[in-house]
Amino acid sequence: MLDHEPMLIDRRIILEGKSLVENGYVVYLATRGDGKKPPVENVHGIEVRRFCDVQEDLISDPKSPAGKREAARQKIECWIRCADNYVSEKKIRGGKSTLLHSIGYALAWPPALAHILRLRLPILKRWLGRAFEPLVYMGMLRLDFLAPYFTLAFYLIKNPAKKVGDSPANDENSWEYRLKNYAMALKPEIIHAHDLPNLEMGCQLAEQLKAVLIYDAHELYPFQYFSDEKQKTKLLNLERRLIVRADVVIGVNQQCVDVLSREYGISNVISVTNATESPPNFDPLERKKKWHETFALPETVRIMVFQGGINPVRNVDPLIQALVHCDENIHIGFITYKKDVPYYEQMTRSLGVHHRVHYILEIPWDQVNDWLASADVGVMPYQVTNFNAKIASPNKLYEFVVAGLPIIASSELVNVCNAVEEDNLGIVTLLKEVDSYTRLIKAMFDHPEGPERFRSSVLAARHKYLWSNESPKLLACYEKISNVNFVPKAVANAQ
Repeated sequence: MLDHEPMLIDRRIILEGKSLVENGYVVYLATRGDGKKPPVENVHGIEVRRFCDVQEDLISDPKSPAGKREAARQKIECWIRCADNYVSEKKIRGGKSTLLHSIGYALAWPPALAHILRLRLPILKRWLGRAFEPLVYMGMLRLDFLAPYFTLAFYLIKNPAKKVGDSPANDENSWEYRLKNYAMALKPEIIHAHDLPNLEMGCQLAEQLKAVLIYDAHELYPFQYFSDEKQKTKLLNLERRLIVRADVVIGVNQQCVDVLSREYGISNVISVTNATESPPNFDPLERKKKWHETFALPETVRIMVFQGGINPVRNVDPLIQALVHCDENIHIGFITYKKDVPYYEQMTRSLGVHHRVHYILEIPWDQVNDWLASADVGVMPYQVTNFNAKIASPNKLYEFVVAGLPIIASSELVNVCNAVEEDNLGIVTLLKEVDSYTRLIKAMFDHPEGPERFRSSVLAARHKYLWSNESPKLLACYEKISNVNFVPKAVANAQ
């Protein structure tokens, strides 16, 4: 199996690999490393191999060029994500000498000025991109804040980017090159490429090894939101060129299967959903209190939960802003990544709801169910900004139901809306402005029975969302392509 995500292994990949291992297959997952996780690890019988760029191996040495570059990058990211101090800013604006205080504040902590300008002049940020902050520091003559940018620039001069058209798999310093060499030595019979970023590597390996190629499309990649139409066209052309070389294509629901079949003129597409499994000894009828116990919350507190990366693109901002207008006893729990937290800690402090937002960071997916089951409602704050989002079947839909959680979500999410309405799983409404999030939350919690009025129907539908329904489809696919009479396209094309 091929992946490229260095942070956490996608639950879908683990469940697929686990099912294959349990049925006699030997599964290796080759993926990108971040220098922090172990290069070799066994996950549910899957041998995980992580590969870093040659320069990434040197990050652990702070005196090396790569180490200095990483330190500079982290410092810049910290400034961008957590540049301001809302408490100090509020005091300054409330003072008598507001202008003088503001100037002093900006001189003492330039990232605060950069943050204020980003908010007040968003058009400049859009035009200048990541050059916006260093230009602010340059205008203030703050060399100490410019130093990390010089460090990064010097590193890029010494280590120029690859030319357009060069394959990373041919660059001896890249993680792709290391991964390719590993796969060539391993000589797998089946290459299972997860998502479009891994398909080109999958095609190369399948062709050279005369192996069967499976393309597992977790997303409709070219149909996601892109500010640059050229990027969308580039991805569309890339997928069109590569997908026809796959022996089997997997989509996450029937709509995705239909789009892939119609868009690329292929017929070898099957559906395997993002269903999840119920952990051993997990009882959805047992209502745990992990949020209340961990954060010392009163019994009266009701918890909405969201798991995954939190950022403005996922419309987490209006969800938190809506909390201001809801009952004080309604809190939000995020199961998310550490890097995403500082931005929202600052936002919640400025809104006065910091004590109502709680974070559980980077736990294995098989521990997620207990945290979900300890909440009252699962929330999907997404708005439909692209076709891929509209017809998606998010992991959260399945995880919420299997954990026994009622759901609130946008009515524009076609598959989520259909599931919620068909099985009476919760409430959907059109999510656009903050007011619509507020109304949705109140509609769930202000009812005399609250979320509990949906609990029995969620539990009744739970069996439909389990991985045990999807695993046979994957295994049937593997059984077919493992047949001695099956001729991979890589072999057929060679003949």
